[in-house]
Amino acid sequence: MLLKGLDALRDGLKPFVVTVLEEKEGPLWHQLPRIQRLVLAPPSLGDEPPYGDEGPVLDTALLLKIIDSDSYWYRTFRRKMPGVSRWVIGSLRELRNRVSHNDGTDPLFQDRALALQYLGHIEVVLRSINSPESQRLPPLMAPLRSTPWSLLLQLSTGRSRWSLLFWFGISISLVTGVWSIRYFGSERITQASLVIGTPDTRLERYQPVAEAGDCQET
Repeated sequence: MLLKGLDALRDGLKPFVVTVLEEKEGPLWHQLPRIQRLVLAPPSLGDEPPYGDEGPVLDTALLLKIIDSDSYWYRTFRRKMPGVSRWVIGSLRELRNRVSHNDGTDPLFQDRALALQYLGHIEVVLRSINSPESQRLPPLMAPLRSTPWSLLLQLSTGRSRWSLLFWFGISISLVTGVWSIRYFGSERITQASLVIGTPDTRLERYQPVAEAGDCQET
């Protein structure tokens, strides 16, 4: 997710940085010495810039380095990026370095809250320049924000595609629970034997019935 977030940051910053520097320095901005000093590249040959006539490769590292440089931050980019502090740019440079030089032990990749914070910084930067790439951030941040309580809230308020199934299951559970309570709470039949006849214990009361039965058989 962090790699995808940095890709969105690069894709959003590249046209923005190029446009700002062309307005300020002209189309050959990339040949200025202060820009060349920011590029990690072999020494130039003669009068050629160290990265060719088309300028340097504007990857995430170089884009953030240009924005964060003393030559451009205070005089140029601070006004162009409302709501973004230089500290946020510095934190994203740190993120890029940590991701690029990760040896598998960086706690950044096990800390959901920290990763969510960095993705939030990326979103703030992209929104400050009105980049459409900012729309790529919410789907990346959603899984990091998911907790059992937040998932339950989404289900119960109808904001999840499983909300209908959730409430159907709740209804079935309630009906089953009420039936179980009524069934197990009712009186149980405990009589061990079944008596057919009247509860009268006087045998003479049965004599007419017996005689009538004998007459019918004959």
